[in-house]
Amino acid sequence: MRRPSVIFLLALSAGIWWQLKDVTPALYVSLLLMLSIIFDPSKKKGFFILVGLALGIGLTQLQLTHLETLNQQLAKQTKFNVSGTVYQRDLLDPNSCWLKTSNGLWVRLRFSPYKPMPTISSGMNANITGTYLPAEPARNPGGFNEKRWLYAKKGVGSVEVSAVKILAGGSALEQWRHKLGMPLVNDVLQNTAFKQGPMAAGMLFGEDSWIPPEVLEAYKTSGTNHILSVSGAHFGILLFWVYQFFEHRHVGYRHKKIIIWSLLGVFIWLIGADSAAIRAYYMFLVLDLARLSYKQPDALNGLSLTLVIMLLLNPMMIWDVGLHLAFAAMYGLLVIAPFIRKGFSFEMGKWSEKLFQSLILSLSACLCLYPILCTQFNNFTWWSLIYNLPVSILSAISLPLSGAVALFTWLKPLSRGIGLIGGASIWLMTETVKTSLLLPAQKAMPSLSTVQFALYVSVLLLPLYFKQISTGVNYMQSTTENRLSFLGRISHTFLVIITGAALLLGQWIPEKIHFGNELQVYFLDVGQGDGTVIKTPTGKVIVVDTGLEKGRLLVSDSLLKLGIDQVDLLIVSHPHSDHIGGAKQLMEKLNVKAFAYFNGHYAPEEALALKALTGLGKDKGTIISTLSKGDEINVEQGLLLKVLHPDKEFDSESANDESIAFELLYGETSFLFTGDISTQVECDIIGKVQAAHMVLKVPHHGSATSSSEALTSMDNLELAVIQVGKKNRYGHPKASTLERYKLSGVPILRNDYNGCVQLYSDGKQLWYGVQIQED
Repeated sequence: MRRPSVIFLLALSAGIWWQLKDVTPALYVSLLLMLSIIFDPSKKKGFFILVGLALGIGLTQLQLTHLETLNQQLAKQTKFNVSGTVYQRDLLDPNSCWLKTSNGLWVRLRFSPYKPMPTISSGMNANITGTYLPAEPARNPGGFNEKRWLYAKKGVGSVEVSAVKILAGGSALEQWRHKLGMPLVNDVLQNTAFKQGPMAAGMLFGEDSWIPPEVLEAYKTSGTNHILSVSGAHFGILLFWVYQFFEHRHVGYRHKKIIIWSLLGVFIWLIGADSAAIRAYYMFLVLDLARLSYKQPDALNGLSLTLVIMLLLNPMMIWDVGLHLAFAAMYGLLVIAPFIRKGFSFEMGKWSEKLFQSLILSLSACLCLYPILCTQFNNFTWWSLIYNLPVSILSAISLPLSGAVALFTWLKPLSRGIGLIGGASIWLMTETVKTSLLLPAQKAMPSLSTVQFALYVSVLLLPLYFKQISTGVNYMQSTTENRLSFLGRISHTFLVIITGAALLLGQWIPEKIHFGNELQVYFLDVGQGDGTVIKTPTGKVIVVDTGLEKGRLLVSDSLLKLGIDQVDLLIVSHPHSDHIGGAKQLMEKLNVKAFAYFNGHYAPEEALALKALTGLGKDKGTIISTLSKGDEINVEQGLLLKVLHPDKEFDSESANDESIAFELLYGETSFLFTGDISTQVECDIIGKVQAAHMVLKVPHHGSATSSSEALTSMDNLELAVIQVGKKNRYGHPKASTLERYKLSGVPILRNDYNGCVQLYSDGKQLWYGVQIQED
């Protein structure tokens, strides 16, 4: 069993996912475990798997129970008051504060932007008074899950701070870190030439909040922003220069290693023990310990052992996206890159070989990062293959120079001279990266489905399996050594080509296949506003309203999380900001084929918003049309959209009453969309709905001016959905409105309680699911 750490990591991860009841990742890990059968089966391997599963389930249950209990206890407090030690992720930004209480509890501190910041720093003891905000799960499919993010950091929630009282004592070690680190940061800021101090300090200490937004945007656009965080790339650069320094000096091998790892340990302590830095530190350390023990080192084993240690210490870290990205990138460098390089057997010169190797490393990392970046951030660019080459070279020069600026601060002329060279290299790197802003806008990437992700991972595992087969280490008794050798010689280049084609084409194939005949309707939690996504049985997409421009959620982001990058029809019920606000981003990010609205008599600012949207649509090639009472759209076979209101000549003093109201008919079921209409308009559409089973989008967020008794008591009304923001300033939905639905016996689902509400219909019956179960 060549890689016991890999097998143990897979089993441990499977146990953690199983206990967390995270179905989708469990599918991925189960796939990996099934495919790992290709490796030599043995009792020893079976023992590793059983122990890993048991530890994953047991440790996760212990920590999850502990965190959930604390979260529930703290949420019941009317006023949060606790003392502890203040910790900061970075050395300059006080908004990144955390508080560690005496019982080891971590809470995130939030300060009001409208009040002066309290004077606090890392290591101080403080008494915090405020309101406890329990961590929230994702409110929409694929959305940001605050609970996972905090649990991965051993935190349980946030505190909205109202008062801070500094106490005596504190963490001396943390205070020393702050006192030593601040001068180093300031030296880099002041002594780096060409105004590149913030960039130099940000790269060195892994804090991109110090970097100007326009510069940060350029690095993100070019796909090279990974160089701005402390990770394996940082450590690789730093280790290279440290080894160069010791190469011709008479220092024993073990003593050299002790010095190197001690220096890197101090560096990690100074930058605030960032999890990515610790992960990289552990990985390189494990590899060196393997060499010191005179064993044959295996980089993939070292990487897996590092992750095993981290997950044993904190199983919730498996939710850390940074962990996923780091593992994927290192897998690309350690496994995929050698596999690709071996497929090109021609000889080349020294410098050509180095350039070609750099290109392969960049390609390999991109191939492995692609599914995670698409699924988590809907952001990926193949341009990074080109930009990573100069950025890697220039960062390998500027990073150590920035460190030297800080170390030689006591010798100002030398520090400034180094800062001149370092500043020039950073300036050149940034100017190179800025050229990416001149390229055509990168299309937003939709998240991969479970099937797509599993297929992608299967393909990425091929190099490992092929290596097992071609070297005869497989348990299957098949052919002679000569045949295996021949298979290895003739098949490698062919497999490289097939692998690349599968990686590039596999993302599209499953999305073209649709199973079942279900109509899916997602009432998204967009805050105080409306936003609905409809996915037809054949895969067409209709969006009804788009929430606020800067609300809790941009509908375009949620569409990408659902794997959608094209909208067949966008309908805006009326041009109020909580219905039309996100439409601009939707048209800019995704391909909107058609846009429909009612051409009403609106106030100047409302008419202007509508005009701007139609203008943008025309520029994008979107078909623009108007809707009014009597219009019908045959979306597809069996699916009909009937407009019930308003008449073409309808005129009202309120834009709410000019909202488009329509019924979406599918077999014996229907969905009634009502915008913000009042009780007066409700009377015009009641009785026109013919379906036996109806779902109502409650008018005007459940206000007192809508949901008349005649509407709530409709015989075919089976469910009402209220699109309303949590703790909104309007007090929606009103108690009187809720009472009318209750008296009529109509069940209610609400975005503020349930997050996204998901409805399904097969044409005969309706069923639903919610993102968050109401307490």
